[in-house]
Amino acid sequence: MKAQFDVKKALAHTCVMIASNEGYLRDAALDAFRTALGEDAEEIATIHGDERPLPAWLAEAGTAPFLSERRVVLIRNLLRAGRPKDWGDVAAMLKKLAPTGLLVLVADDEPGDDDKQKTHERNRKEWMDVAGKAGAYVFNPTIDTGAVTAIVQDVFKQAGKQVTGKTCQLLAEMVGNNITRATEEAEKVVIYVGKAERITDHDLKEVVIASPEWSIWKLVEAVFTGAPGTTIRELQGFLSSHKTPQDAAFRSVLPRLSGQLRAVWQARVCLDAGAYTAKAAPAGVQRSWPSKGLGSLSPWAEKKAFESARHVDLDGLARCFKLLSDADASIKGILPSVDTVETVERMCLAMNRELAARRQRNSSL
Repeated sequence: MKAQFDVKKALAHTCVMIASNEGYLRDAALDAFRTALGEDAEEIATIHGDERPLPAWLAEAGTAPFLSERRVVLIRNLLRAGRPKDWGDVAAMLKKLAPTGLLVLVADDEPGDDDKQKTHERNRKEWMDVAGKAGAYVFNPTIDTGAVTAIVQDVFKQAGKQVTGKTCQLLAEMVGNNITRATEEAEKVVIYVGKAERITDHDLKEVVIASPEWSIWKLVEAVFTGAPGTTIRELQGFLSSHKTPQDAAFRSVLPRLSGQLRAVWQARVCLDAGAYTAKAAPAGVQRSWPSKGLGSLSPWAEKKAFESARHVDLDGLARCFKLLSDADASIKGILPSVDTVETVERMCLAMNRELAARRQRNSSL
């Protein structure tokens, strides 16, 4: 895990962006900042992204320091400021910051549904791009599952619990490889098991709140392995997480399932080409992928795609896409349907039956 915040390097710049989507790492970076500043940390001016316009941030950072060597301005909740392009040539503005000023941009987590989260993520990437062009120090470390697994194992160890590395890895995957959530959920599991000495996979599945990405892969696995009961249970979890079934179908189930089916399709093409990872796929295959294709997935998500791809052929996937398209049309009223919940359940069960029948036919050949 490349997650070390370089304080000396950061202080050598006039602009720093703490872009990590990990609250754990953001807090650690800010603590390192305050420690390095010492008594000057008391002079930090804090502004929230939606509190004052960007020109006011720059003016504040450009103010001559009084009791400290530098004027440090901390912008929290940066993503609330919207898109950088709404403020003009931000990169050029940041380049003009005075040497005595230090503007620290912090992309804190923001609430919201799937659509809002996509907007926040887009804004975060655009601010990172602008900050990079301005020559700022951008802190956005890459995190691997192994590092999160080790942190989870340490939490359990400190609580005096016995647990396997595989169970710790499962928890890391369930929370989308997020350190902050992994730590919180691990602590919750410790409370749940009470005096029990050992923590099992069953304990995690009983109490851990899984990320949408992990849950959709569980749904895909259930569909592809012919487990109708699990399919319906996983599906109900998605449908109950929104205000209405229609909202859940259009904002979560259908787009997420479509995305995972595309990933499985690409993994199946890799397998047919004799490749067992995205990086090992022939150049011609990789060029056919969209920018957010199989190669852009997290390691564990790519692993899930290949695991699912082993249960299906391309004809079966084409049939799944047809069922998905028909369900979308039915919910919109283009094709006849009873209600949203039944339409989506029938779609998933039809995928179950179709793929199970194909596996049976293929095994008899």
